[in-house]
Amino acid sequence: MLLRTIRSRLLGLVVATVFPFFALICGGLWSQLRDDQNQAVEHALDEARLLAVQVDDHIGSLENLLTGLSHAVSTRLADAEANDALLRQVKDELPDYISNILLFAPDGSNIGTSFEATDKRFYAGDRAYFQQVIAGQRLAIGDVIRTKLTGEWVVALASPVKDQTGRLRAVIAIGTKLDRFQDALRTQRLPAGSVVRVINQKGIVVAQSDGGLNWIGRNLSSSDDVAEMLTEKESSAITIWPDHIKRITGSARAHRVPWVVSVGFPTNVGLLAMISHLTWGGIFSSISLLAGFAIAWMLSGRIVGPLRQLQRDALELANGDLTHRTTVKSDEEVGNLAAAFNRMAASIERRRFELQESKNTLAAVIDASPVGIVCSDLERRIVLWNPAAQKLYGYSAAEAIGTAVQIVPSDGQVESFEMYRRARNGETIRNEEVLRQRKDGSLVHVRVAAAPMYSPGGAISGVAWAHQSPSAKKPRHNSSGLRISTRSPVCPIDCRCRKSSAGCSPARARGGRSRSRYSTSTASKMSTTRWATRLAISSWSKSASDSSKPPRSAPMSRCSGSAVMSLSW
Repeated sequence: MLLRTIRSRLLGLVVATVFPFFALICGGLWSQLRDDQNQAVEHALDEARLLAVQVDDHIGSLENLLTGLSHAVSTRLADAEANDALLRQVKDELPDYISNILLFAPDGSNIGTSFEATDKRFYAGDRAYFQQVIAGQRLAIGDVIRTKLTGEWVVALASPVKDQTGRLRAVIAIGTKLDRFQDALRTQRLPAGSVVRVINQKGIVVAQSDGGLNWIGRNLSSSDDVAEMLTEKESSAITIWPDHIKRITGSARAHRVPWVVSVGFPTNVGLLAMISHLTWGGIFSSISLLAGFAIAWMLSGRIVGPLRQLQRDALELANGDLTHRTTVKSDEEVGNLAAAFNRMAASIERRRFELQESKNTLAAVIDASPVGIVCSDLERRIVLWNPAAQKLYGYSAAEAIGTAVQIVPSDGQVESFEMYRRARNGETIRNEEVLRQRKDGSLVHVRVAAAPMYSPGGAISGVAWAHQSPSAKKPRHNSSGLRISTRSPVCPIDCRCRKSSAGCSPARARGGRSRSRYSTSTASKMSTTRWATRLAISSWSKSASDSSKPPRSAPMSRCSGSAVMSLSW
């Protein structure tokens, strides 16, 4: 329904032309999106590797610090205050994410602290990192805990302090504030919205860059994705994080500590390049589409404008103005169509003139015809009633047309219907003598002819009737010149006879002598009547103008007799 006009179809053609290219661009952008997502996954994995290296560097730096302090501190209980002063001095020179430096004797008692208040010394014999060092581990990593002294989330690293003989003399530990741990990592170059998470070997969050305080210390080992990360050395995928946000994730394990560093990019990172490409592709596609629309609109105007003018010209012609001609001129197909339109209009005007002339001539003939001409449709309603029919039956055209006027007597209905049926079936009826009824009720003998009328499609649309009442006063003659008169006796045959009071003797005419007297018996009257009827009917086929000419007298012998014949029609 939308593509009903030439202009809309041309515009649709432009859309159909641009659409494959647009679909090709979209397909290319989709492929580019997949490539960008794969690149984003690889990028996330690379960033996780780099951050795992930074964690190793941080742990290595703390380990070196502990190694250096192990040579500077004293393992004697009496030197606790000297150890405190040394550790405070070192603490002041370290970054803010270092929480405390502690020195413990092999029995777990504190013999040095970087806290200002020395009354906050605590026993470390129950700490995991202390027990690991006592067990002989060179570098021990503690659990994620809240400190008893400050209540902060920290993780402690511990290493042994040995004498020259290699005997364990003390355990030195340093704590890292986990809420500031990301400060030790260089995450500035990550895409906006990225999240860095560090979990230990138990699946507990060590640090997280987004909302760290809410996530530190949480156990995520029940997550399938986290469990897979803990078992794999490296992994990359698009996963849903515990905060129910889907991210492009890359994970890598640190070497110095059994921690897993995960980097999560927002999923739109892969879309950024595609959005840029899609934006430019959409701009160029829109410009191309608009340019195509503009060109199609201008070109269609050169087609639609003349066609609309031709439509208006056709309406003028359809409204009856056959003198109207189109003014559309062009060297293209539309110009040829306009020329053909003008030729058609001229031909229609000429045919209308010829038809009008024929119609006027036919109307004049029908009106002047002495024969009553009546036309009826298939329902026998009168559609034409000429003056001769009005004169014959007494009904005016206004009374007859549109009705089934009753001119058939009741006893002639069957005969009339049979004639109508024959004419309606395509038969032409000639010279049927019937009895008809005038408006005043009087009866009249008429001769009737009927023929079917055909519609332009070739179907019978009605019946045309011709009615004529033979005049008893007008002499009738045939083509041979034989005249029949109702005022004097006429010899019914072409013979030579003599006057006789008894009539004409046929035998005498044939053989030269009279065998018997010729009399106008009833049988001979009927035979003569039938012969005269055929003669008169054959003469009816001539035009009405012939009846007005003086009748020709055929040479024939006059017969004497007392019988006078009258013909009734």
